Order: sequence, then C-alpha cells, then structure tokens
Amino acid sequence: MRKSLFVAVVLSLGCGSSSSGTGGPAECASFTPCGGSIVGTWMETDRCSTIQPSSSSTCIPDVLVGDVISNNVQRDDTTTFANDGTYSIVSLENGTMTVAYLQRCMTAINETCAQFQASIDCGSTGLACGTRGFSASCSANAAGNCECIENFTNSTTHEDGTYTLSGNMLTMARTDSTTTPLPVDYCVQGNTLTMRVTSPTYTGSAIVTHTRQ
Repeated sequence: MRKSLFVAVVLSLGCGSSSSGTGGPAECASFTPCGGSIVGTWMETDRCSTIQPSSSSTCIPDVLVGDVISNNVQRDDTTTFANDGTYSIVSLENGTMTVAYLQRCMTAINETCAQFQASIDCGSTGLACGTRGFSASCSANAAGNCECIENFTNSTTHEDGTYTLSGNMLTMARTDSTTTPLPVDYCVQGNTLTMRVTSPTYTGSAIVTHTRQ
C-alpha cells in the first residue's frame, strides 16, 4: 500500500495528527533542544504543528506532498527506546482527517485521483491492508488537487528501527524503510521528552511532547 507523507512519515514524527492534547504556534516556537538520555518508554501527551507544503518541494513516489484541510484524529503513541540502540512505536488512531495531495504529485506518480484512492484505501478489493482500520475516499477539488477523506478506526500500527544520538539531535531509522531518516531536535527534562521535527519538503515545524511511563 502506498502511504502518504502524512500517513507514513510525518504522523510518526508529529505532524498532521492530534494527540490527547494540542498546542499552538507559540508552544512550537518556544522549544529549545537540550539532549539527554532517552532510554525508557514514553507516552505521547501533546503535539502542535505549523507545517505546510513548501512551494519548492519535490514529489517522489511513496512520499507525497499534501496539505491538511481538517484533522480530527485522536492518536495515542507509546515509544520505547532500548539501551541497544533500537526503538519501537505502537500507535492507535481513531478519527478522520482531510488531506489535499498536490496536483503536481499526482502527475509525478502518473496517477489519477481515483487511482491514488485505490492505492491507499484498505477497503478496496484485493488490497492487503490487514487490520489497519484505514480507509480513504478521494476526489479532485476545485484547485485540481486530490482531496482525500482519510478514516482511522482503531487503526493500530507498529514501527521498529534503530536510533542514534548526536548532541541534541535524535535520528530514527525504520527497519522497513529505505527513506533517508531525518534527524530531529530533542530535549529530555525530568520525565518529559520533547522533539522538534522539520522536513525539507515542508515549511514550519512540529513539536511532540512525551511523558516517561
């Protein structure tokens, strides 16, 4: 199944999805990286985002540029960082979000909006999505972009990988991905882990806050 940047990458990093709490731009702007030990299990408690598509961003297969129109997804993440440099994330999502994937991305992957829906919709005949609990309904909007209503119903995903630390930077590399991992700024203060995520495909940043379990 093809996954959008929001579904495959940025959701795991903190953009385009809401947790049990939401922050505003002022919270995003006030973050200061400080490093620290991240070993342990962390529950996501808050996130905020000012991320938007960049006019100079490049659309590539399997990582598409989209603009979140509305977002009512409740996302609960538990992340475990082990001493051996491995990590795992278990995510549970419920709700609906609307994403407009840019027309130039549809051209780049040579797909119509209907074909794109078929490639991501777990309700489509013959598409093996297991028990992800994800479905999508897409159509072209007035601007010519492919606008998709994405539904999450007890959608559970499990991500594994390795991580490295360098100063105040954390880099997480997924086991099942060939995409170059993006380093993120982070800070551990007491029982709070905060990450600031940026992407060359987007402007702005996202802040994700976790509490040690």
